[in-house]
Amino acid sequence: MEKELEVIEIDNKEYCVINEATYKEKTFLYLSNLLDEEDTLIRKVSSEDKSTVVPLQDENEFEIACNLLCKNIIN
Repeated sequence: MEKELEVIEIDNKEYCVINEATYKEKTFLYLSNLLDEEDTLIRKVSSEDKSTVVPLQDENEFEIACNLLCKNIIN
């Protein structure tokens, strides 16, 4: 069974969602550039507009997102 790829455009580049995790009502997205697999991003879904992806707020959010990604990989 094939899963449909979710694509998000950021700065005129197309990124696919490779993983997502939710923690305390925040959803973090792990993204990979469709044309350059070394170009990856971590973003979050906006709390005001669920259809908008925004940068992480600070280093703390980055650490939370990285911990969630590692937890998802291990499980």
